[in-house]
Amino acid sequence: MFITSYGVVCSNGFSLEEILISLKKGGTNPTLKDDQFSIPQNYLNTSLRDKINCLPNTILKRVDSTYLPGIYTAEKCLNGIDLKSVAVIHVNGTIARDFYEPTLENKKLSSFNMVQGDTGFLSNLVSKTFNLDGISISLGAACSSFLSGIQVAKGLLDNYDGVIIVSSDMYTFPFLLEAFKRIKVMSPTGEAKPFSPIRNGFVLGEAGVSILFTKEQIVKDSPEILSVSSFSDNFHFTDPDPEGKGHDKVIKENLIESVGLYCSHGTGTSKGDLVELNSVDKLLDYDIPMVALKSYFGHTMASCGGLELLTSIALLEEGISLPVKNNYDTLTSRLNQKAIPKCKDVLLKTSFGFGGRCNAISVKVKRRN
Repeated sequence: MFITSYGVVCSNGFSLEEILISLKKGGTNPTLKDDQFSIPQNYLNTSLRDKINCLPNTILKRVDSTYLPGIYTAEKCLNGIDLKSVAVIHVNGTIARDFYEPTLENKKLSSFNMVQGDTGFLSNLVSKTFNLDGISISLGAACSSFLSGIQVAKGLLDNYDGVIIVSSDMYTFPFLLEAFKRIKVMSPTGEAKPFSPIRNGFVLGEAGVSILFTKEQIVKDSPEILSVSSFSDNFHFTDPDPEGKGHDKVIKENLIESVGLYCSHGTGTSKGDLVELNSVDKLLDYDIPMVALKSYFGHTMASCGGLELLTSIALLEEGISLPVKNNYDTLTSRLNQKAIPKCKDVLLKTSFGFGGRCNAISVKVKRRN
């Protein structure tokens, strides 16, 4: 299974190249406030807007800014790709994505943590906009949605030439912000400091990510998915198992000898970061560097797995890691920037989410340096 193409947008840039340049210069600050966008809204080109406008009015009524990053990145991802059948998976990190109307009246909840065939609005929108003939589904698995989607995609590739996973995380309503504030997982000071001794919660970020997967390698030197797995520890709806049983399990299942970089989930919460770091120190050789990209991006919910996966793949290709933003003090020296030996060509990435969701993936990368 290979990553054939991708599209990505966030407050740090409108392409992976722009994002990497931004991060190396220190990145932008993830400081999302109530009802403010961190991504400018003028990036959809005219031809794509016209294509969306040609869709039935019943669909067009629900196209608001929430979905624009997903549409934008899907176009980038599918440009120049000629496959006979492509399935679409929309991954959403909160129940407030596909299952709420754009206005604040008459909201209707749907079930959390479930796959729903042909009911996800964004997956259908992508399918219709780009004339894709595969199944379209929506998958919600909290912050581990993107890696969960990759696991689903792996199975779908037995029946389709390609699978595109799309995320679109824009916060256009106050409900989600208020919910996170009430359970005290957001930083009251607005500082994103994963693995800091004085961390006090996460900062929300916004992003859109689309990745096209194929069973065979059709683009030279494209990254190969070696393994992907998931587990639910069933400990608590919001807190991880303090013993890290789920964390240990998925890391072990995807730990390969030539791992050169570990991309953490690292949200900046008091419990989550400590459990993850305990598992990492227990299972990974100490010379394996680690990145905590939410210090740059904030927590982009469903998009975080895809955004951080693509970014860390690019870092490993260059043979470098990134220190945390602004070089604040951390609980581990793994987060210090260092060169990665060229013999190390595998990335290990984890995602952990509400409901005890634990995911990990290993990816073989073509090193350039």
